[in-house]
Amino acid sequence: METEKQFYPIRLINISEIKDNKMIGVNKENVELVVVNHNDEIKIFQGLCPHEKELLSFGEIDEELNIVCPAHQWKFNCISGENKCNSKGGLKTFYYEIVNGDIFIDKNELLEHKREMENAPAQRQVRIKTLKDLPGPKAIPVFGNSLSFLSKMTKVHLQYEEWAKKYGSFYKINVNGEDGVVISEVSYIKEILNQRPYKYRRFKNIRPVLEEMDVHNLFSTEGDEWKRSRKYVTQALSNKVLRSFYPSIKETTEDLYNHWERTLEKTSEIDVHKDIFNYSFDIISYLAFGQKIGTVGNEENKIQNNYKRVMNMIQFRIVVPVQYWKFFKLPKDHKLDNDLKEIKQGIWKYINEAKERIRLNPELKENPTNYIEALLQATDDQGLYLTDEEIYPSIFGTLVAGEDTTANTILWVLHYITDYPEVQKKMREEISLVLGDEKFLQIMDDSNQLEYVNAVIYEVMRLKPVIPVIALTTNEDCVIGEYEIQKDTDVFLLSHYRDQESCPFLKREAFDPERWVESKSITFHTNQSNLIPFGLGKRICPGKSLAMVEMKTILCMILKNYEISKSDKENKVEDHFNTTLGPSKFNIKIERINAPVLVV
Repeated sequence: METEKQFYPIRLINISEIKDNKMIGVNKENVELVVVNHNDEIKIFQGLCPHEKELLSFGEIDEELNIVCPAHQWKFNCISGENKCNSKGGLKTFYYEIVNGDIFIDKNELLEHKREMENAPAQRQVRIKTLKDLPGPKAIPVFGNSLSFLSKMTKVHLQYEEWAKKYGSFYKINVNGEDGVVISEVSYIKEILNQRPYKYRRFKNIRPVLEEMDVHNLFSTEGDEWKRSRKYVTQALSNKVLRSFYPSIKETTEDLYNHWERTLEKTSEIDVHKDIFNYSFDIISYLAFGQKIGTVGNEENKIQNNYKRVMNMIQFRIVVPVQYWKFFKLPKDHKLDNDLKEIKQGIWKYINEAKERIRLNPELKENPTNYIEALLQATDDQGLYLTDEEIYPSIFGTLVAGEDTTANTILWVLHYITDYPEVQKKMREEISLVLGDEKFLQIMDDSNQLEYVNAVIYEVMRLKPVIPVIALTTNEDCVIGEYEIQKDTDVFLLSHYRDQESCPFLKREAFDPERWVESKSITFHTNQSNLIPFGLGKRICPGKSLAMVEMKTILCMILKNYEISKSDKENKVEDHFNTTLGPSKFNIKIERINAPVLVV
């Protein structure tokens, strides 16, 4: 006779805590769950998307009653858990019982699911080695290998890659007297990123530097603090908010077009570096502040200059071996204090103005038109709003994440398509089909039709990732491959470099956008699973959708209206690392495309 399984209850939440047609994320036994309430019917699913392990509770329930993953918009039926985008990879459903309004699940079922998730990756060889067994560059006392980085700050990623060629895909380095490990094998990189934020956190030097500057934000938060902050930011960068904000992106794109038209009256050469950075800053500041700064075609704004100097100092303080400023300050440290003061005053001005707009127009509570308005209305799973102390660093963090990364990717795209005119031509043909007679992309969702443009962007992000080195620190003793890594060890992931054996891409050095076109690439799905330009897992970049829309919008404007080529004066374009990886300065020539003559 079959023995009935015993139910060992674990309380999740009270049913009163979740509104109809809403969902709440819950973590029990270090397992992520999502509780859904649809028409007073409760469903409990695994909390991580089976695609790339993003937290589903950060997504939304759409009009068709699907849970929409915030990372790649995979959809799952909120009743059955069925995957609406793929025949495989539906959500696991958990049995539950309700007692006096409290929702309980079975501990045994939960732990069984946890074991299945942890055993998903293939088991590796016996893990008995330590960092002492790893090869690596010779370190000097106290400083370790730090001086090698400080002497090559604009090419720091190339130093990592040079060592990888010499010592392999696993090697050790020493940063200021402490051993760390550098990894370039993609399978281990994906495994590590999927184990954030619990087993790994941001590089341990980052948080104290940002806290000292009073700009500790989502980027540097960890654990429950990160989960709470991420919920706010994901709501504020949802597709709903981006659709409301898109007219501002279009307006900024028209500003750039008008600036280039005025420039063409004098010269065909464009200072593309300055213009693209101003364009990207205008968009992210417009989104963050809710007001137009207007640097395109004008001199840089004061807050923009403040911000750039602060970013340079953040990078410097993270890597400098001695925190001298705690004992005495140099002129640049006094300048930093003043820049931070002016940035804070400026951002608080915009926060107070946004609060006043919402007070005068309560409809903005339900339909915010930008990040700052959405952030003021966002709540966590307990229905709590951000405090004033949390709002300022969150907006600062949006500026940090949203300007350099997107601007440098756009610049890399322009660099490649001026070197490959046939690619530029194919992009223009696709853009013309989508835009018709329009000069600009009019509707945000039309960007989804730009398959080849999307492929070019992804190929550029493969070859020139703006974050070529991801710096983490272990939260606990970990096993990576066959190596035991102790708690508080620094781990550096090379998101670009791959040796010949471990590289998953065919013709890895070739610029081949069609590897990202599903109908033309037999390795399309393999390629997708091995590219991580926006990170992976729970800590995937929440601004991915904004970045892709911004890049497609500006490329539509440029290629619909102009043919572009490198300036005759050009020198070789090289890598230049300054918090993110961009190209060295180059100019482009633009030439208007004549409107086609219609023959009747």
